[in-house]
Amino acid sequence: MTTENYKCKYCIYNSNRLYNFKRHMMTKHNEHEDNIFINDNQKMVIANQNIVNDNQKMVIANQNIVNDNQKMVIDNKCSKCNKILSSKQNLKRHLLICKGVSNPLECHLCHKILSDYSSKWKHLKTCKNKDITTTSVNELIETNNNKNQIITLNNIITNNNSNNIITNSNNTITNYNIHLVSYNKEDRTINFDINHLNKDLIYKLRTIHENDAFDHFCYKLFQNKNNQMVVKTNLRYIYSNVHLGFNIWEKMIDNNIYHIIIYYISETMNKYIYENTTIEERDEKKMSEILFYIKMMSSKMIMDKYPRKYENYYKNNIESLKLKFSEFIKDDDIDI
Repeated sequence: MTTENYKCKYCIYNSNRLYNFKRHMMTKHNEHEDNIFINDNQKMVIANQNIVNDNQKMVIANQNIVNDNQKMVIDNKCSKCNKILSSKQNLKRHLLICKGVSNPLECHLCHKILSDYSSKWKHLKTCKNKDITTTSVNELIETNNNKNQIITLNNIITNNNSNNIITNSNNTITNYNIHLVSYNKEDRTINFDINHLNKDLIYKLRTIHENDAFDHFCYKLFQNKNNQMVVKTNLRYIYSNVHLGFNIWEKMIDNNIYHIIIYYISETMNKYIYENTTIEERDEKKMSEILFYIKMMSSKMIMDKYPRKYENYYKNNIESLKLKFSEFIKDDDIDI
């Protein structure tokens, strides 16, 4: 424990005992105890005043920092959405893509601002600017599965086979191929359109390897835009967009849909060959090999033991289809 050392301000005397120090001050310098404490208190007040001054300086310095930060916030604040960016460079980059603040109570069709969410929900059902979109079609089918409702939807469709378009009440044009083949999700079936294929294709198929013949048939089949019912937006994704009818698209895992597509391509090719060849032509070696190849492709789902060679063909055909489908685009992605 350290003891306090009391020093005399008039001479060199010092003592570590307060009693001795007071006695010295009274006997030698005739200074009473009250004056001693007054001086000490004055020193303490001065010391405290210095501390206050230092604190005030610190407060002023902090206030300057706050002011600088507020100024930086104002300079880097987006005028559209009030977002604060870390630098002016980031602010410039943000302003290029900022769409502003969207009011959650604003109708996205006519931009009318409603008083509450309930009013907005009621308004959306009767909004005059309501587009014919996937959402509206879903509501139509889910509300009533009556065929008369589908007829009502078809009455909206403009019968323009050259353009294949739908026109809504605002005279805005939505590109939609009304003949686009769809996948029947309930029955797991696909009915491809082969009306564009003529008999000349048969002669081409008979001159090439059966694997190349299958690939060439796929190429010809999907040249018809009515058959472009699968769209793969990115080859790295494990899913594709599949058309279910009425311009309704659904994302499906590739492993759940591509074997079905291969099966119905094989069935379609088999049907085409039988419709455009005679029994004698089908008995020829080259055509027999093609028909056997088609049988292998269509029976992959049910065969327990699958030949190694055709296993590789099957995998390559699926990858080839993915590549083809990556070149297709959905009708609602087309700008007119």
